[in-house]
Order: sequence, then C-alpha cells, then structure tokens
Amino acid sequence: MRLSVAKRSRRAHIDMVPLMDSMFLLLVFFIYAMLAMVVHQGIPVKLPEALTATVSQKPYTAISVTASGDILVNKRTMTLAELVNYLSTQRQKGAEPDIYLNADVQAEYGWIVAILDALREQQFYNISFETTGGDSGE
Repeated sequence: MRLSVAKRSRRAHIDMVPLMDSMFLLLVFFIYAMLAMVVHQGIPVKLPEALTATVSQKPYTAISVTASGDILVNKRTMTLAELVNYLSTQRQKGAEPDIYLNADVQAEYGWIVAILDALREQQFYNISFETTGGDSGE
C-alpha cells in the first residue's frame, strides 16, 4: 500500500510581537539616556517661581547664592573677586561663558546686585536667572 505524502506549502511570516518588544525597550533606553545627559552644575537652593520660565540645554557656568550669602561657582565656594577672575580666565580660553545665576529665595538681594554689577563691569552680559517653572493652573 502506497501512501501519498502531500507536501504542504507553508508561507514564511514574521512575528511582530518580539520586534515591538525590542523597539519598546530601545525607546525606554533612549529616554533614560537623554534624561541622564542633563547636568545641573549648581547647588540645591530653593529657587523662586516664574510662570514664563524656559529650559536651556546649552553648557553654562552656574553661580549659586545660598541663603547665608555664600557664593558658589559650579559647586566651588568663591569670593566675588575670585568669581570675576574665574570668568575672565574662561573668556581668555576662548569660551564666552553663559552664566546662570541661581539664588535662594532667602538670599540677600544686595549679594545678587553686587554679583550682577561685578559681572557687568567685566562686560559679561549673557546672564540668566534660574527659577522653578510655574503652574499655569490657578
């Protein structure tokens, strides 16, 4: 007795579920990688709130003023004269520094004015204030 074996033709197909899983994992990886690239160079201070604040991703020099009046540049304590010398040295190296000033809400206003005045004397005009983003819902 002879049995006929019929050949079934099977079409090749691609299972999409593992491909979607892989793409989702890549997406999550890149999102976490981008979040890790944000570098905050200042020290933690309680920033004032501004409703029109925007986020910048450019490299910068962070000047922090604590509630007790200490001046820190990129987490290093400096006097006002050392701050001006440091920024002048950065300028001589060929990099015009973007300056972000973050001062504690309780910081004395006179310190902030003194820093701004010293920076303007040395012709540093690209100065931004760091604030927290405001809540647009009232």
